[in-house]
Amino acid sequence: MSDGRESATLERDGGNAMAEGRRPRVTPFEAGLGGLALVLALTGCEGSASGGSLPERDAAAIDAPSTLDARTLDAGSELDGAATSADGSTSDASSPDDGALSPPAPPPPPPPVSPPPIDCHLRSTTFGGAMLELDVGPTSSERLRFEVRDVPDRAVVSAATLEYRIFDADHPGMEGFIDVNGTRFDLPADAAGDNVETTGRVEVLGALAAGTNSIAFGPGPLDRSFFRVGDLALRVTAAVAACPGGAPAGPPPTRRVMDYLEATYEMRRNWVNRCRFAEGYMYTARGSDHLTEDCDGLYDPDGSRAGRAVFVFESVSPYLYDVVVRSRHATNRNPAGAIVIVNGEEARVDQTDGDAFEDDVWGRRMLEGTVTVVIDSREGQSESVSEIRLEPVTP
Repeated sequence: MSDGRESATLERDGGNAMAEGRRPRVTPFEAGLGGLALVLALTGCEGSASGGSLPERDAAAIDAPSTLDARTLDAGSELDGAATSADGSTSDASSPDDGALSPPAPPPPPPPVSPPPIDCHLRSTTFGGAMLELDVGPTSSERLRFEVRDVPDRAVVSAATLEYRIFDADHPGMEGFIDVNGTRFDLPADAAGDNVETTGRVEVLGALAAGTNSIAFGPGPLDRSFFRVGDLALRVTAAVAACPGGAPAGPPPTRRVMDYLEATYEMRRNWVNRCRFAEGYMYTARGSDHLTEDCDGLYDPDGSRAGRAVFVFESVSPYLYDVVVRSRHATNRNPAGAIVIVNGEEARVDQTDGDAFEDDVWGRRMLEGTVTVVIDSREGQSESVSEIRLEPVTP
């Protein structure tokens, strides 16, 4: 039992604490009273109000607050920032039981973005080598076999075309067949393909496989199947970051043309630029009678007729092309034929027949990248050129 001085002290301390915005310090005596009230409320005991006695379990509970208070005071707690539960345990004020919300979970990362589709030219392992020849009967098991490796997964491929160079495919519906990973296709042919090279194309998307693709050419029902195949490749459109094993296919093959004014001339003094005649062209000469015909005023012959006209085509798409030389024919041109060199390979073109502009096919070749065509006047004869064309060969 406390006297009046203790009560005065409590009131004074409590008032100061309230004035300073602090929670008043709880004494052991006050904690005991609070514990008793808590026990009575939990047990529903009304004996204190009616003057009756407490049950034994309730009487034992009266001593419990003092034990709790001693532990609490020994720990230096002022009950600040803690809440006491019905079983005497404490929990932090920021626990979920107080209704505080947890921070929201971060959103999932966005799905990866697929790269845009690009065209790829996937060559067979023997691309650029000699053409393979098939010359067998209809029941032969002999095949012309090719492999194309590193083909993207079918799920990212939206188009696939088999392309190849073929010689003498001239029997439509009977020439033979193409097997792509076990799926057969008719071998395209045309009567115009008799004894000439053409480019074959077959859509093979449904037969495509990821990784290595096996392609075979077999005979048709004729008594004799004869043809040659080479430079086989797959042209695919795929949603990949980069083409496997090589550069993109680039734009579809188109006709490429270079005018004679776009060429570079060596020993220009021996070339006459006859720009005011019909289409315009260059030719080599040696006489002074051609001085007035040269539009540039650069003709100053040394009598040799020597000189070179160099045409350079850049970024040529891989394909089979006819190399065409357009020139002004005349009877005084090189009787042995004009010397034309394509990527180092030399052949001649007859420019002596007639007296007009003519197109002469130098030859048919698989070309790509940088293609250099040279008109080489080195034999003391007259050579002529108006333009050089690369014509894609279509089936």
